[in-house]
Amino acid sequence: DGHGEVVAEVTAASRAPTGSFLGLHFPASDIPPASREILLGVQSRMVADVKQAPVQFVTSPRLPSQSVMLASNELCGVSGSHALNMGVLGALVMPIKLTHNSTDTKSRRSCYSFEEAATHRRDMTLRCRSGAPPPRSPLWGLLVCHHYSDAYHVDYDHRAATEFMTEVFSLHLSRSLESEDQAARQKLLRVQTTVCNVLKRV
Repeated sequence: DGHGEVVAEVTAASRAPTGSFLGLHFPASDIPPASREILLGVQSRMVADVKQAPVQFVTSPRLPSQSVMLASNELCGVSGSHALNMGVLGALVMPIKLTHNSTDTKSRRSCYSFEEAATHRRDMTLRCRSGAPPPRSPLWGLLVCHHYSDAYHVDYDHRAATEFMTEVFSLHLSRSLESEDQAARQKLLRVQTTVCNVLKRV
């Protein structure tokens, strides 16, 4: 149903002021569909200073009057209400995205377009309405780094390194889940074959 759980945690000697988050469950509404689509389109999202005042965005008068899309900007500020409630002053988030076919070059991309993410969300809704089991979401989880003592800007080299490690982990996780799914399908096929053989003898 889209809800989440903190399944692993590593903390510094000076623990977070709010205590451990390990095992914490949170509702799907904490990460709304629009935010999930944005996370599918980026490799990381950083908020160096949660308390920083917003900066006005000024467009050139020569540009069209439509709103400028900044969702794919990895350094663009976001709402920090959740972070402040947890005592977080700086954060770096890397989405863990699944690839459903390791031989398909398109599905192995590290980023999805916003149109592809929206299409996947519509497909999930239709499958749920039809009674079919929903497909596994490409957004498996998030790798989140919190900073509590002060604002903290992660430089490009460190961001690139964490993005690469997250992508490698995502690939291994995808292959592991694919192996589990394949084993489950083979087990189901064996059960169906056994039932059919029994029915033939009746």
